[in-house]
Amino acid sequence: SGVAAGLRAWDGDGVVRLLDSDPVAGAQLLERLDAGRPLSAEPDGTVVLGVLAGLMARLSAVPAPQGVRRLADIA
Repeated sequence: SGVAAGLRAWDGDGVVRLLDSDPVAGAQLLERLDAGRPLSAEPDGTVVLGVLAGLMARLSAVPAPQGVRRLADIA
């Protein structure tokens, strides 16, 4: 799927790491995430925007896999 291809391309840099996938079953095995520090808990909007801008820059710097839309085209 496009989601699995994107996660593979980003390889855990700013996103959850894809450990394995089964395209026939539509299943994905993802790494465990630490939900202890949600960005929504940050009271300073400037900090939140800085984190989001940095994340978008990191993600959009990775070329889109063949057949997958670029992040910049859908953001």
